[in-house]
Amino acid sequence: MLLEAPRVKAFIGTDEYEAYKNQKLTTTDTVEFATRAAFLLENAGTYALFEEECQAMNAMLTPPRPKFSDIMARIRERAPQL
Repeated sequence: MLLEAPRVKAFIGTDEYEAYKNQKLTTTDTVEFATRAAFLLENAGTYALFEEECQAMNAMLTPPRPKFSDIMARIRERAPQL
């Protein structure tokens, strides 16, 4: 997962990252990123749909194949810093 890459981890939170983010996210997206429904997936039905699709796509990935719940946990954990 990209958020686990050492280079990405080292970049997030730096002055360069903040400048990049300010350049790319010029609307309320910057402020609302951590609270966007698309990143939280709090609706159980929507979550289940995405989980099912992730499982279907896993056949195309090389091991280790990530679980959707692990992906979401990482996104939720890091969203406030992004």
